[in-house]
Amino acid sequence: MHADSKHKYLGICFTGDLKQRGHAAVEHRIGCAWMKFDAFQHVLTNKHVSISLRFKLCDAIVNSTVCYSIDTCPLTESLGRRLDVVQRRMLRRMVGWISHSDDTWEDRGRRMKLRLNAGLESYPMHDWSHVVRDRKRKFLWQKPSWPALARQAAEWLPPDCSDVNKANPFFGEE
Repeated sequence: MHADSKHKYLGICFTGDLKQRGHAAVEHRIGCAWMKFDAFQHVLTNKHVSISLRFKLCDAIVNSTVCYSIDTCPLTESLGRRLDVVQRRMLRRMVGWISHSDDTWEDRGRRMKLRLNAGLESYPMHDWSHVVRDRKRKFLWQKPSWPALARQAAEWLPPDCSDVNKANPFFGEE
C-alpha cells in the first residue's frame, strides 16, 4: 500500500501512511456526516419543525454516522477539535441566520449563539469528541481481564505527530 493511497473497509478509511491514519478516518467520517446532513437538510433546516425535533433527528442520524467506527482510530486533540468544529457548524446551519438590515456580524453571531444554546437546552447533545472518548473508555472497562500493557496501549492518546520519533520507549532514548 502506497503512502498516499486510501482503502475503505467496513466503514473505516485506511491510509498507507500510518501517521495519517487518524486524520484519514476522521475526515472520511466527517464527509459521511455531511452527506447525511445534506440528505436530510430539508428537515434539519426547516423552520416549521421544532428545534428540539431537528436536534433529535441530527443526533439519531448525523451523530451516529460520524461516530461509527471512529473510536477505533487514534484521536488526537486537534482531530477532536476538528470534530467539534464541524458539529458546531452543522448545528449553526440548523439554527439558521436571522438577519436584520442594520445588524453587524457581532449581533448576528450573538443572536445565533443564543438560539443555539436555547436549542441545546431543549435537546442536549454532547460534543463528538467527548462521545468518542466516552465510548473508548466504556469499551476499556468492559475488558477488565486485559493485561496492563494492552489496557495502557488502548488508553494511549497520541500526540499530534510532531514528536513521534524523538524518543523510543522500547529501546531507550535516541
